[in-house]
Amino acid sequence: MDAHPAPARPAGKTAPRTIALFLALVIGLCLIAVTTLAFRVLDTSRDLRLRMAEDSSWMVAQLEVEHQHVLLAIQDLLYRPQAQGAPLSDLRLKFDIYYSRVQTVAAHTANLQGGMLKPDEFAARLKIVRDNLDMLTPLVDGLQPGDREALGQIADLLASIMPDVRFIVVNAVLTSQSQAQILRVQRERVLEQFLTAGALALVLILGLLAVSLHFYRQAMLRSQMVARLDSNLRASFETAIDAVILTDAEGKILLFNSAAENLFEQLRTDVIGQGISVLIRHPSSPVDEAKLIAQLVRRRRRRLRLRSRNGRSVAISIAAVSDTGSSGSRIYVGFVRDVSTVISLERQRGLTLQRAERDAAEKVRFLAATSHELRTPMQGVVAAIDLVMRQQFDPAIHSLLHIAGESAIAALDQIDHVLDVAALDDVAQAERPDEAFSVQAIASDLIAAALRTGADEGLNIRLDVAGGLPDEITGKPRAFRQTLRNLISNAVKFGGEAPITVRLLRPGPNLLRVEVQDAGIGIDSADQARIFGDFETLDRGYARLSRGIGIGLGIVRRAVRSMRGTVGVISSPGNGSTFWFEIPIRPAPVAQAALAKIRPLRVLVVDDQSVNRLLIQKVVTVLGHRADKAGDGQTAVQMAATKGYEVILMDISMPGMDGIEATRLIRADGLSQQAQIIGFTTNLQPADHSRALQAGMREILYKPVRPTDVERVLQSPRLQALPTATPSLPRGIADAVDLLGASLGLTRLRGVVQEMQASFQVVLDQASWNPSGPEPDLDALGAQAHKCAGAAAIFGALPLHRAFCGLETAALNRETSEIADHVEHCRAALSVCTVLIDNAVNELVSRNVKTG
Repeated sequence: MDAHPAPARPAGKTAPRTIALFLALVIGLCLIAVTTLAFRVLDTSRDLRLRMAEDSSWMVAQLEVEHQHVLLAIQDLLYRPQAQGAPLSDLRLKFDIYYSRVQTVAAHTANLQGGMLKPDEFAARLKIVRDNLDMLTPLVDGLQPGDREALGQIADLLASIMPDVRFIVVNAVLTSQSQAQILRVQRERVLEQFLTAGALALVLILGLLAVSLHFYRQAMLRSQMVARLDSNLRASFETAIDAVILTDAEGKILLFNSAAENLFEQLRTDVIGQGISVLIRHPSSPVDEAKLIAQLVRRRRRRLRLRSRNGRSVAISIAAVSDTGSSGSRIYVGFVRDVSTVISLERQRGLTLQRAERDAAEKVRFLAATSHELRTPMQGVVAAIDLVMRQQFDPAIHSLLHIAGESAIAALDQIDHVLDVAALDDVAQAERPDEAFSVQAIASDLIAAALRTGADEGLNIRLDVAGGLPDEITGKPRAFRQTLRNLISNAVKFGGEAPITVRLLRPGPNLLRVEVQDAGIGIDSADQARIFGDFETLDRGYARLSRGIGIGLGIVRRAVRSMRGTVGVISSPGNGSTFWFEIPIRPAPVAQAALAKIRPLRVLVVDDQSVNRLLIQKVVTVLGHRADKAGDGQTAVQMAATKGYEVILMDISMPGMDGIEATRLIRADGLSQQAQIIGFTTNLQPADHSRALQAGMREILYKPVRPTDVERVLQSPRLQALPTATPSLPRGIADAVDLLGASLGLTRLRGVVQEMQASFQVVLDQASWNPSGPEPDLDALGAQAHKCAGAAAIFGALPLHRAFCGLETAALNRETSEIADHVEHCRAALSVCTVLIDNAVNELVSRNVKTG
């Protein structure tokens, strides 16, 4: 669309009709004139042909007449007495005329040789006649008056060629008539073709005239439609909610609607014909019109923050397209919208989502902390009841104690279910790396435990294992155990005394199917989807037949989902139930040689955190190897230069000389140049990962470093550099505390916990500064947050670990406006994790007291 007035509507259709009638009249008159002329030519040609044919026939027929005239003249001289003395000039004149006639006929018939009748005989007879005339010519010229002998001789020769003359005349006349007829037919055919061509030309002209009129009408209609569309577009643009701006190829404004006037606070009369730079006042830099138009057309949509005429900052969204106007020139159409409110809502939505996620994480942590708080005293209750029941009491008291013990165990089971839900809802737990385990061994253990618990009730559980099942698979053993334990517990609860069957099937090469079948009350089809929800039971009323809060199948659903599988049930009322789940599997790699067969290695452990060094050194020592420690990169380089280590476990992020630089120096010189250097860290960017491998590290491990990871490294010293590293995410707090307690001892463990919590508080206090005061050392803050993240990972405190990683990233990226939020997040996570760690330590102490 061009910004020019629409073409005027034609006054009417009178002009096109008048032109068409005039052209038709002219063509008709031309056709009549051509036809009349053609017929006149035809008649004239016919008359001419007739006259020519008659003249030709007369000329040839006259040959015989002239021949007779010569004979009669000779006979007069011979037989008429009165002519005896007549002069010979008359005879000679007639002979000359006859001779000339023969030559004329010869010349005329020469043009008819192609169509001559009997051409060979004609030519031979004509030759005879001409030869005889040539013989007679000297006789006639030398004839003397009264020479009757010569006259008789001439008459005899003429009489002898008379048949030849007659043949020539007759044949020439017939030939001439035949040629005239052929020529007449040809000319008539040419005239007919001329008339046909003229008629066809007339039809074509009329057709072209009709087509021209049709296209003319179409063009008129299209012109009217374009005019209407132009008017409609202008009305649409004028009433559009968005601002619409139309420019030419040079960026000159051609159209500017009312919404654009309101948005840019300028009148269209002031901007029409001006460049778009009069509209755009960027807060910090001028605008290159050509570059901006090119970018908008290429990217189609772009957001900008501009400043209006009165200085108001406006966030706009611009969508631009290029087109060709009706005049053939390039035009650009831009649609502009004020998105300040949208951006504000998006920011609010993001903040709301972050708060919701934070609240959800806090709820999970609170649930886990509360469950730990409940589990610790309940374990004491169960242990105390068990000890009391070992004494001799009155049967009634013993029965009451038995009831109390069963109730305590039931309550403890529900608490364990809550802990399972908290663990499965933890994203980090769901992303824990796969491990090798035996599904048959786990199933056998669970069945044995269930049989021990239900021995008094005559419980019968059978295990069926399909052929072709691998000894070990790679997956998530914790989730598998939780799933199968809850399904077996469910079958025991609702199956009654009927046998229970557990099947391990392999329907595909990479698929495992587990079925738990019971002969209990069954489940109606309407309830089969509902029972996998949280806190769902078949009997929802207060008079329920089954105990429990209905969370077991919710745990099954979460656990199967974490294994990327599916779960379902096949059941009907009164016919029992078959709960099943399918998970993708892959066979575990062949197990390595036993530890006793592994040659003891000399290992150097490098870490700036004393707890980390002590833990990893203990693991290495327990595995049967010799371990030295270094607290920084410089010390590690010196020790590696003087001692030949076979394996170096190197922390990557350390103050001063980091692990990457230390690795590069160790590879350059010293007795440990060929050592297998394994890096470990809590948080590593992809670029740093590549630098670590290029420096000479063989593999990257992620804290906390598990004993199985260290064992794998030490059993296979010839490692290959991995193209990517999958973080070995930290385990739960309880498992980490158990490992640390076994390595450090309970007394030392409590001291380490208190030291760690105090150091966390110091770092957070230093990170909380007054915004109006001087800015802290962000590099130092990032380094301290990195250490705290590593320490939190050692204790399995995943929320705290992630919180300090976020603080580290914000500090290193100089995101000062975000640091305060990260500090508050760290404080909240520290509050929850402190409770969890203390509970885990208390639980460990309680277990040691119980077993001691």
